[in-house]
Amino acid sequence: MIGLYWDDRFSVGNEKIDNEHRVFMDLVRDSSAAIDSHRGLEYVDRYLEELKLYARFHFFSEETMMINSAYEDYESHRQEHLKLLESLDKIISEYKKDPNTGEALIEFIYEWFVLHIMTVDKKLVDHL
Repeated sequence: MIGLYWDDRFSVGNEKIDNEHRVFMDLVRDSSAAIDSHRGLEYVDRYLEELKLYARFHFFSEETMMINSAYEDYESHRQEHLKLLESLDKIISEYKKDPNTGEALIEFIYEWFVLHIMTVDKKLVDHL
């Protein structure tokens, strides 16, 4: 898939958050490559599980920054994280039922990643 590489336009200007976002982008790219490899669900599942775990870690990390800085939009940002994780679980479950949805899965992850960075995370960094 085109665009699965870090681009400076994704930078929010906070080194910790940007570094975590770079790792996440690498995991999206690795998951996409695993899907494209046609090596089977068990192989792909490892990559998708790592991606989910890292997303949870990253959201927890951001939420800690919000709490420590008394971020006034903490609760709405946290709710956005919860919705994203719920959507991610759902679309991965759909992929496991129908591996032909792999491209849609990666597109979904990439799109919410970019949208979340460009809107919600930029607002957090402005606060920080």
